[in-house]
Amino acid sequence: MVCVELVTGFVDAQEHVLFWPIGEWSPDPTLNRIGSWNLSNWDQGAEGWMLAPATRYLGVSFLFY
Repeated sequence: MVCVELVTGFVDAQEHVLFWPIGEWSPDPTLNRIGSWNLSNWDQGAEGWMLAPATRYLGVSFLFY
């Protein structure tokens, strides 16, 4: 991403890499806890992320009993 910014004219572009784990794979307790919360967010949000474009733009309708 820094290369794109340098080509477009930025002079002092810096890149910072952040670890954002999904799941409890990390041996670090802090990243392990963040990963468990992030996995929960992904699990709960996936249905909405898939249903929103399907119902808004593709015309799919879902009937729940």
